[in-house]
Amino acid sequence: MLIFHLKIPYHWHFLKNIPKRFYWQGKDLFGCSATEKPSTTLIENKENSSLIEGKNEKYISSLINAYRRYGHLQAAIDPLELSLGERIPELDPNLYGLQKDDKEVLSRIECLNKIYSGNIGIEFMHLKTFEQFLAIKFPTLKRYSGEGAESMVIFFHQLIEDCPQYGIQEFFWGGAHRGRLALQNVLFQYPTGQLFRKLRGMREAPENISGMGDVSSHLHSDFDYKTINNEKIHVSTLPNPSHLEATIATLYGKARARAKTLRIGDYGGNVVGDGILAVHHHGDGAFTGQGIVWESLSMSKVPNFRIGGSIHLIVNNQLAFTADKNIGRSSIHCANIALAIDCPLICVNAENIFEIIKAAKIALKYRQIFRKEIFVELICYRRYGHNELDEPRFTQPKMYKAIDKHKCLVDSFKEELINDGIFTEEKANSVVKEYSNKLNEILLDVDNGKIPPIIDHFRGNWKGFKQAPKSVNKWNTGFNKELLKLIGIASVTVPEDFSIHPTLQKSHINSRLEKIQNGNIDWSTAESLAIGSVLLQGFDVRLSGQDVGRGTFSQRHAMLVCQKTDKVFIPLNKIQEGQKCFLEIANSPLSEAAIVGFEYGFAIENPKRLVIWEAQFGDFYNGAQVQIDTLIASGESKWFLQNGLVLLLPHGFDGAGPDHSSAHIERFLLLTDSSESQLIPDGDNINMRITNPTTSAQYFHLLRRQAK
Repeated sequence: MLIFHLKIPYHWHFLKNIPKRFYWQGKDLFGCSATEKPSTTLIENKENSSLIEGKNEKYISSLINAYRRYGHLQAAIDPLELSLGERIPELDPNLYGLQKDDKEVLSRIECLNKIYSGNIGIEFMHLKTFEQFLAIKFPTLKRYSGEGAESMVIFFHQLIEDCPQYGIQEFFWGGAHRGRLALQNVLFQYPTGQLFRKLRGMREAPENISGMGDVSSHLHSDFDYKTINNEKIHVSTLPNPSHLEATIATLYGKARARAKTLRIGDYGGNVVGDGILAVHHHGDGAFTGQGIVWESLSMSKVPNFRIGGSIHLIVNNQLAFTADKNIGRSSIHCANIALAIDCPLICVNAENIFEIIKAAKIALKYRQIFRKEIFVELICYRRYGHNELDEPRFTQPKMYKAIDKHKCLVDSFKEELINDGIFTEEKANSVVKEYSNKLNEILLDVDNGKIPPIIDHFRGNWKGFKQAPKSVNKWNTGFNKELLKLIGIASVTVPEDFSIHPTLQKSHINSRLEKIQNGNIDWSTAESLAIGSVLLQGFDVRLSGQDVGRGTFSQRHAMLVCQKTDKVFIPLNKIQEGQKCFLEIANSPLSEAAIVGFEYGFAIENPKRLVIWEAQFGDFYNGAQVQIDTLIASGESKWFLQNGLVLLLPHGFDGAGPDHSSAHIERFLLLTDSSESQLIPDGDNINMRITNPTTSAQYFHLLRRQAK
């Protein structure tokens, strides 16, 4: 790592005296009430301390630092042994004035190799049986097998088992297609019968539920998991579109929204990340190739978006379709992006099961202590092509010669257990046969029509909801006039010791009070009245986007900043004594794709809140086109997940140029599932409403209608 020291020009030195935060979102602000990490006294690393003791301490210390920086480069972590750990000159003890044949030096080097250059740098048999069963019964299925990376199930299993000891009650998992079918069936309890219905081409949902469904590698589940110690933890897996990494931020949003539902973490005044854990499953090619990865990671510690860190498992099968790693990235490790956000990376050989368990334990403990992201790179291989119908030997002949000779991890581990006397061969064969018979019975029941389709999507926070009807419901979106006046006044009322900017006193506060009195309500006042009324009716509100607190056009001022202390105040959170629902102002990083994905995850968690994302200018929404296409517009049809996310797209013909003038409304019209027929008018059962309000009153009622 290179650290550049830049000499700061003299006239910049006034910056030293300016606080690091230009406005302070204090712990009393809704959505920012948690501490960033638990107060923990770190245990001294006695193993490393003992390495330095003795003679040549100065030179030994230099060698230790070299191993810390370069030891990972010679780690033996490729299961195919095509990329063996290379000899690194910086790790030569002679370079530091030490003799290789010195016994003391040799013992230190042996210890250093073990720490920094080792293999880190019994559902298990069911996994192979399930993959083989699919290969035999569904030979033309593109299942994106996890064979070659089977040990990832051990990693995820260990994380779930260890969660209760840290008080984690909600486990969220989002993953790519590689090995997903087996993971969903073996670990994540997706009903086998429903999966076989899907693979047979049968209906995914009952006749009375509309929706097209999705491919089998995008399925998801939601269930209560019991650990071996009989402790319960709730597990939610997210669906994924074919656009790789598109839902990485959605997992963050879903996890943070659950924390809000439970009133923990940033919503409960304790430590951020308490009670929840988000775990990501990535592929090596997509992780380095997709820009949304960086967009998502960059907000990992941002107020109103943070979840106290998450764990990332990158399944590095050393190929991205046909692209070798030298084509897929410019870095040594595919997770080197971790260095940019000052987070650790563990590289582990996918065939060293016990080191994988250790890596899972280290990752979870690190996350709990530091509440930061941590990355584990699983160095593995892909037994077949990108899918099972693809021929990888066209482009990787040498690699696949090695793979063809390489024994499956499940078989080699089974042999190890038998040789150690833990298992007998008869017992192992019995386990496999019993599981195979069970799969055959379920498939037979599916073929005989004994297993009906089940879609249990309205559960938990969505219990009592149903799909929208074909008719049009009429909603009463009016609100008590006197209460609206109270809300309007409260929206510009600040504490006595709060110093307001003189321009805002005149143009915002005095102006709004006059409008409340005379009835000439402008757009920003109408918005405040709608949000305030929704809060009083029992709905939390989240407003997210770039500069939303003030508003791009300096029109909103939902958050005010004290001119003396830089402290933020949100008037709508002080409408009345004992207020139970609040407005969360989430000023976001300059990103569209990750933020829209995050807010979609927030919206699908709980319908009893109003979630709003505002584009800085309407036209800029197209930075999130993938999320709008694959999540918002089609999520309910594919995955039977509803969401009430509001997209605000401000724009106008005021001379800002072609990229600020249209919001490309025609693209949204193309995305709707409108009947486009006057004979069959649209009902409430459409995927989205596209509105172009022309009065502030319309805007007020639209926001209230969405909360209803």
